[in-house]
Amino acid sequence: CSVHLFEGEGQMSKSVFILSALLYVLAQSGSVTLTADNFEAITREHVLILDFFAPWCQHCKNLDVAIKDTIKAFNEERIPVKFGKIDCTVDQELCDRFKATGFPTLKYSAYGRVADWTSGRSVGDFLAFGRLFKSLLPKLDTSSLKELRSSKDIVIVAVQGKDQLAGSTLKDLKKLAEQMVVYNNVKVATADPSVFKLPQDVKLPALVSYHTDSDEDVISSSNIKALEGQSLDDLYTWTLEHSIPIFGEITSSAWNLITQRGPILITGLFPNGGEQHRSYKEAMRKIAYSLNQEQSFGWIDAVKHNGWLKKHFDIVDFPIFWLFDREKNLYFVDRTIDVTKGITEEEVRAFLGKVKSGEIEAEGYGSGIKGKILAVIRALVAFASANPLLVGGFISLVLFVFGLVWYFEPSLDVETDESDSEEEKE
Repeated sequence: CSVHLFEGEGQMSKSVFILSALLYVLAQSGSVTLTADNFEAITREHVLILDFFAPWCQHCKNLDVAIKDTIKAFNEERIPVKFGKIDCTVDQELCDRFKATGFPTLKYSAYGRVADWTSGRSVGDFLAFGRLFKSLLPKLDTSSLKELRSSKDIVIVAVQGKDQLAGSTLKDLKKLAEQMVVYNNVKVATADPSVFKLPQDVKLPALVSYHTDSDEDVISSSNIKALEGQSLDDLYTWTLEHSIPIFGEITSSAWNLITQRGPILITGLFPNGGEQHRSYKEAMRKIAYSLNQEQSFGWIDAVKHNGWLKKHFDIVDFPIFWLFDREKNLYFVDRTIDVTKGITEEEVRAFLGKVKSGEIEAEGYGSGIKGKILAVIRALVAFASANPLLVGGFISLVLFVFGLVWYFEPSLDVETDESDSEEEKE
């Protein structure tokens, strides 16, 4: 028994040594090769730009030149961002897991959280992104908060109270800021309690979700989370849940973040389309604030995304609103509403009621017979994922039966041919 225990400890020590060596290489070179064996351990402890590539891909080779130049610039400016490279011809499982179907594919990883890469791919783009880490966790005061109003961002603020943020709490806040830096509309900062109008019974220090497009600095209890006893995972989950603007612009970089939370009511309009569009947007903004506990809202620039809206939603007349369900790939729109008269909360509530009752027919790739087929395929895939042994056994049985049929069928054909030949001779 002692021999086996010693061998196990030796294997563990070897694994720890290899991982330590990889982390040392990462710290020194600014880049490390990630595999299925070391991915979790390394991404859990570092901030990385992930490069999913294939050796034969010329675009990947061109990007590799930019990455090497970026690493040199990062080292000179002491930017704490590294590169993790995944060879998809070797670790296909990792590439499938993160849906890296085209090469190169870039992702962003911070302490175990992986998100889509939303910046460009030049040295300048990488450097601009890296420099964001030099201004993480700024301290806000009343004047700086007012300056943020024009940004239309979500600010997640650590309100510190009498005791200064320190120790593990401060470290987790810094990590949280690094995790959220990839989301362009979210900022993580600190502030004193006097900056906001907080409930009297609030327990400090706490995280506060502040929407800069709100009319005042009053913070409701639903937008506050006490920091004491919270893990980094807890803080990340809460921040992500509170990082959707009540009625913010849905840009290409924010599309995945905003639409993955469930059905969202989207307003399409021309930002500079005259009084009709301005008043429609303002009316929708008020409705969004009134119904934000029941429904997610957002608006999209129909000038920038006109072709895309026509292709995916068959929408060409603006202003208009529709409900989009990304999970089911469905959307609902009432084209009979007269937008020239503006929009009211009663009309929006009536629309949502009709969607729920089935009075408005679903459109999109997930609708009709095609949608039902896709739903069956998704169910089969989910069943196969949950029962791999059962499905594998069934497939093996089917292949075995086909093999038997293939093996015996030729001999039967030959016997028939010989019989026929004898009859012809007679």
